Parts: sequence; C-alpha cells; structure tokens
Amino acid sequence: MLDLSRISLRHVQDIEDESLNYFTCGRSQLDSFLSSDAKDYDKHGLTSTVVVFSVDEVYPVAYFSL
Repeated sequence: MLDLSRISLRHVQDIEDESLNYFTCGRSQLDSFLSSDAKDYDKHGLTSTVVVFSVDEVYPVAYFSL
C-alpha cells in the first residue's frame, strides 16, 4: 500500500530546472518532456504538470501532466 505521508506533490513551476534534469523513467521522450518542455507548456496553458517527490529521494520520482 502506498504511504501518502511519504510523498509530496509540487507544481513544475516551483521546481528548479536542475532538479528536473535528474528525473529518469527509462523513456527518453518522457524524461525530455519534463526537463525541456513541461514548464513552457504550463506557462502557455497547454498542460499542468505535477511532480512527485518521495521523502527518501532528493530528485523527482514521477510526474503527471493534465
């Protein structure tokens, strides 16, 4: 079961670019979107991206865009 007290959700605009560059999920297109495009898409109203952090990790462990 997922322990929600061990994760935090943050809006992509509130995260430093350097931290986003460390995200990797194994799919280069998804990794590249987060580090290169997510903030711009958000700025122009195309998507809203939320980045997931675990209390055990310094860098993002997941993200989702709507």
